[in-house]
Amino acid sequence: MAYDKAKYHFGADLLSKVEQQSEDYSVLDLLFDLNDSVLMDEDFNQDGVEFADAYYNDTSLFFKKYERYLQDYNGLDLDFLEGAKEHSYYYVQFSDQNYEKVKKLLDQRYQHFLELEAKN
Repeated sequence: MAYDKAKYHFGADLLSKVEQQSEDYSVLDLLFDLNDSVLMDEDFNQDGVEFADAYYNDTSLFFKKYERYLQDYNGLDLDFLEGAKEHSYYYVQFSDQNYEKVKKLLDQRYQHFLELEAKN
C-alpha cells in the first residue's frame, strides 16, 4: 500500500517557486531520493504499518479521534527552505530541528495509537 506518492502533489509547477541555486534539502527531496518518490508500507515494520494505516485512513477510529495527519503537520512550527515563495509542505527544510519537531509529534501520536489499541 502506498501512503504517499510525489505525483499526488503535482499538477502545478510548485518546485519552480524555490530558488534553484539554494543548497538546502527539502523533505520532498528526501522522498524522491530515498523512496523512489513513494512512501510504502514496506518502508515500515509491522507496528509501523499498523500505525500508518490508522493515521492515514480517514475511516479509522484513530484518525477520527486524533484528527488528520495534515492538521498535525500544519500545527508544527517548521523551518522552510530559503527562497521559498510560500510556506507549504513542498518547501519544508530537511534539518535536525525539523526532524525533532516531527519526531516529537509522531512519538505522541504513536503513544495515542497504542493507548487506543489497548482499549479496543
